Amino acid sequence: MGRIEKLMIKEAEIIVIDYANCNQNEMVLLMKKAKELILTQNQPVLLLCVFNEGNHITPNFIRQLEIDYKEIEESISKNAVIGLSTIQKWILKGVNLWTKRKIEYFDTREEAIRFLISQ
Repeated sequence: MGRIEKLMIKEAEIIVIDYANCNQNEMVLLMKKAKELILTQNQPVLLLCVFNEGNHITPNFIRQLEIDYKEIEESISKNAVIGLSTIQKWILKGVNLWTKRKIEYFDTREEAIRFLISQ
């Protein structure tokens, strides 16, 4: 399984970005690759981002996220995140304040997928 993959569930295609155990530079590179993929899609995408305790969401990563997200936010129909620590959930709440769309977080992959494929 690659760090970026397409997952088909009940005729819904989900783009999964696996940031687990990546450092800041790897996370920024993955974000840029995912942005390129999202921009090539012909319809809004469902996006699942995977983090874990090994990730450090740094100010530089958040700045890059702000820049890149502005370019793709209209191309994302739903966005879910899993694997966040308590502090990372607080950071996400801050991110949700400056984005037009709410990024939902879940404790498990299954919960996130249920949300993404729900109408």
